[in-house]
Parts: sequence; C-alpha cells; structure tokens
Amino acid sequence: MNFAQFQHGRRISLRYFALLIAAWWLVVAPTKVSADTAQTDLSAADKLLRLAQKQFTNDIAPSEEKLFRAAAKGEVADYQNRNKTVDNDPTNAVAWSTNRRIRADRLVWLCTDPDASELVSFRGIQITGARIDGTVDLGASNLSFPIKVTQSAFTSDLILICSHLPSLDLSGTHVRAVEAKWMKVDASIFLEAGSQLKEW
Repeated sequence: MNFAQFQHGRRISLRYFALLIAAWWLVVAPTKVSADTAQTDLSAADKLLRLAQKQFTNDIAPSEEKLFRAAAKGEVADYQNRNKTVDNDPTNAVAWSTNRRIRADRLVWLCTDPDASELVSFRGIQITGARIDGTVDLGASNLSFPIKVTQSAFTSDLILICSHLPSLDLSGTHVRAVEAKWMKVDASIFLEAGSQLKEW
C-alpha cells in the first residue's frame, strides 16, 4: 500500500466514524432531551404529588391529593359541602365523609419535609371544611409559610411547642387540644368566632 492509498483509507475510516457519531446522536440525544424536558415540564403540584406517593407508597386519598395540589398552587383546599349547610358544622365532623378527611401524618410531612415544603406556595397551606384525623405534631418545626385551617376539625391534638411560623389561622375550627408553649408567630394568630376546643 502506497501513501496515497493509506490516506484514502484513512479518509474513509474517519468518514464512517463521523457517520456513526451522527447516527448515535440522532437516536440517543432526542431521548435524553425528551426526558429532560418532561422533568422540567412537571408542575410544582405534580412534583409534590409524586413525592407524596413515594413517601406513602401510593397510599394517597383523593382528599389528600387535593391538599397537595392546592398547597403547591397557592389555592384553598376546600372540602365544604355546598348542598347541605348543616354538614359543614365542625361539631359534626366525625360524621363527615372520607372525601373530607386528611390524615395527620400527611399534613405533618407537607409542613416539615424539606423537599415537600419547598414546593408549597408562599401562600402556604389553606384548608377549609376538612377533618384532620390523628395528632398533628409540628413541635420544634420552622415553617416558611402560613397555615390557615378554617371551619375544620382536628380530632386529636395540635402540637406547636417551640414551633415558628409566619401566621396561624384557626377561625371556626374545632381542636381537641392545642399545645403551643414557646410557639413563635411572626404576624398573627386568628381564633375567631366558632373556634373551640372539643373532646371527640
């Protein structure tokens, strides 16, 4: 083989190599870009729901999904019955249907898990007309967003010992017991008409 033949063979080899690289890029790159785009396109609500499904092994009730999505969007998770006014009285919360029920550990996780709370809107957690079952222990927590739970019922204790939050609104809400020693609130606490301690 003379030098000219060697150079010609080298050019062919380089050409094939370039074609292989181009073919690989056409097949692999779109897949990677598509995956990255899909991840980026996920809304905060979808991301939060995925985190919750992973945390609770897909044991998320529709009422709890409603809470997660509302918290991420800065909306009110409204569980009030629009047809029967009497059903919205927190005194009757034990008789409320399960589609108005939020399990306490889901709410606590939303407030205290770093990845979850990062996805909560600056408007915070806003709930109305729900029954929260189980002890809500936010002791020693440091929340960056307000909590507003109105016209609702905590069927067990609400623990806020040494907690720190921007504001707390429990207007019209019934709670079995509140432990709030050394709690710090930056703005205000609302315990307006209808708020009361209740033994369930």
